Amino acid sequence: MTRNHHVLLLLLLATNCSSNILLLLASPETDQSQRDLHALIKIKASLLGPTLGVIPDWDPAAASPAHCSFTGIACDHRSRVISLNLTSLPLRGVLPPEIVLLDQLVNLTISQTNISSNLPTEISHLASLKLLNISNNNFTDAFPVIYPGGFPSLEALESKP
Repeated sequence: MTRNHHVLLLLLLATNCSSNILLLLASPETDQSQRDLHALIKIKASLLGPTLGVIPDWDPAAASPAHCSFTGIACDHRSRVISLNLTSLPLRGVLPPEIVLLDQLVNLTISQTNISSNLPTEISHLASLKLLNISNNNFTDAFPVIYPGGFPSLEALESKP
């Protein structure tokens, strides 16, 4: 790692603004498929079901590319997550900001669950996202704040309460 990379990583640590996410995005050594696995495990931890067995195959001990066979996950030829579909799973909790680590995500479907709170604003930074289905949930706000340039590829949005 070059001196510039060390300085960047130290600055990111010092800001303490979602530092774990930023470190994973900034580190050139981080395997992208492994980063996707990390994001899925964070998502599972934030979306608990009535029992721990709701999505039992999302195993934190799994090695990449095992995450491509997780329930509701589809990957491309590089083992990058391109689809996350948790429709009708008995989930509760919040969608965490680590969702932004799934930077190749094309389809995000989390309809008919009991996910609550707000959607993370980071979701608008998913540049590859084409389909977003957040219908039939308990979100406190229907849609996150969209920053300039947010959702550049979005083609379809389903958000009925």
